[in-house]
Amino acid sequence: AIEILLHTDLDILLYTDVGMDPLTQTLAYSRFAPLQVATWGHPSTTGSSMIDYFVTSENLEDVTSETHYTEKLLYLNNLGLDYERPQFHAATDVRSQLGLPADVRLYGCPQTLYKFHPQFDAILARILEEDPTSELVLIEGRVAEWTHRLRRRFRRTLPCGGRQVRFLAPLPRQDFMSLLATVDVLLDPPFFGGGNSSIEAVAVGTPVVTMEGPFLRSRITSALYRELHLEDLIAADDKAYCQQATRIARDFDYQAELRERILAAAGKWFVLTEGSRQFAAGLLEMVSESK
Repeated sequence: AIEILLHTDLDILLYTDVGMDPLTQTLAYSRFAPLQVATWGHPSTTGSSMIDYFVTSENLEDVTSETHYTEKLLYLNNLGLDYERPQFHAATDVRSQLGLPADVRLYGCPQTLYKFHPQFDAILARILEEDPTSELVLIEGRVAEWTHRLRRRFRRTLPCGGRQVRFLAPLPRQDFMSLLATVDVLLDPPFFGGGNSSIEAVAVGTPVVTMEGPFLRSRITSALYRELHLEDLIAADDKAYCQQATRIARDFDYQAELRERILAAAGKWFVLTEGSRQFAAGLLEMVSESK
């Protein structure tokens, strides 16, 4: 990869997700083009003086954002995405197929386990205390020790020693989509939220309760909801987060109304092409200004 980059006469080099792979993490500390740019495929600054700009969105940042990056920020007024709608074929009797109880309210948080900040436990505990016959559905970690550690922590921090928490083995794509569709509500971890999973949830119409933090990694779902004009699903604080989650799970009419609104918004959002055009225009403007 280094040889190819060194012998290619680039005007600009775009890294889509520095930090998601050791190779891109290493490459980002070298200079291969006059202008080097990163974006939020990995939702954090690269920390590298070799990366000149970070392409982000106005809805992904707050007033303190300039202090979170070593790069200069290029703000788009949308997420910069043209996202192909995930293919999903609704199955019958999904709960039975996934080993889930048929008559229990399900709160889903099928996120990578390193996103479960210890302070999230208090929010989960409050939800489970207010809905004591419900279950919280998670996905086991790629490394077994991650799951063991989180189970041990939940035994200390959640009601009834964490017995309302159900871990599923990692699922094939269609089964994962079925899980997103069958839970009553999805919980976005406040300190490091979902990205693709939130977009997939929109595709199947399941509400995701989210709460914005100061960093990009906690603002992807809220930015998506702002584009979809679903701002009322963005909780202002921990209390509102818990209230919204339990209301959606318990009030089936309200849940059905939200699902209908989400699917209607999704039908418009997934066919938009403005995101990629604006992203490309931003890159071209950078190159033009650098010459």
